[in-house]
Order: sequence, then structure tokens, then C-alpha cells
Amino acid sequence: MSTPGFTGGEKFKQHMDAIIGSMAGGDLEVGFMENSTCGRGNTAHAPSVAFWNEYGTTNKEGGVHIPARPFFRTAIARHSPRWGQLIAIIMKNTKFHYSKTLHQLGMVIVSQIQQQIEETTEPPNAEATVGTTGKARRKNKRGKGFNKPLEDSKNMKRAVNYRIAQ
Repeated sequence: MSTPGFTGGEKFKQHMDAIIGSMAGGDLEVGFMENSTCGRGNTAHAPSVAFWNEYGTTNKEGGVHIPARPFFRTAIARHSPRWGQLIAIIMKNTKFHYSKTLHQLGMVIVSQIQQQIEETTEPPNAEATVGTTGKARRKNKRGKGFNKPLEDSKNMKRAVNYRIAQ
């Protein structure tokens, strides 16, 4: 009985070597880039704003100032189990082009984080934030007028980005 084996295969080996060689293109980083701001006239440091919203803050007395609203961790937990399959699909669609794969994957993950920012409703905003009274809104004499905890100007949502780090 003969053992099944390969014969030839040089084109396959060359193709696989080309794919592996194209994968030396860097790492995908998704989130709030270190020097980014919330934009549109808002110079707040976007990674700090995201951190404060993700983990919450306390006031000088130790009470809650901004409650934790873990949008980032929730997005990762919700979507990351399917990223491996998504990478395989994207790689096939890009003919195994590593850089294009990372760019497409980055855009998908950015949109998933942005979607989670939109969908986060708990804990709700304080009445002072929603309404027209309270220290938080005294400066401009109005409240948000709606109860979407991570959305006001939508600047934090727009600050979510990706890059390919070399």
C-alpha cells in the first residue's frame, strides 16, 4: 500500500511564501489614539475622556462623579469572538493582502465600538445632566434634553479610530 503524498507543489509553496511575506506589515491598534482630541473645537484628550467614561470617576468626597459605563470592554466582549472568522473572510476577499485586511478589520472594529457607544444606556444620566438645572449644565443654562449617557456632542464617538503600527 502506498502512502499518499505531495508531488510538485512549487507554485503552492511560492504562493504561501508570498502570503507570509506580506504579513510583515505591522499591528492593528483600535481605540483612542494617544494624541487625539474629541475634535470639533473640543480639545479634551480623547483617551482620557474615554477612560473616565469607561471606568467612572469620583469627586473629592469619594462619591461617584461619572459612573462607569464600560462601552469599550463590552464591545470587545461582544464582538471579539467573531474577529478570527472575520479576518479569514477579509483575507480571502483581499486575496490575502495583509495591509488591506488590517485596514478593513480596523474599520469594522471602530464601527463596533461606535455602535456600543450609541447603545449604552446604563447607568442613565443624572437629572441635572438631562434637564435644565444643576451644576453640570449651569454654564450654558440648558441640559442635554435627552438621556443618552455617552452622547452629547458625539465627539467621543467620532474620536474612535484605528492605525497600523509598524
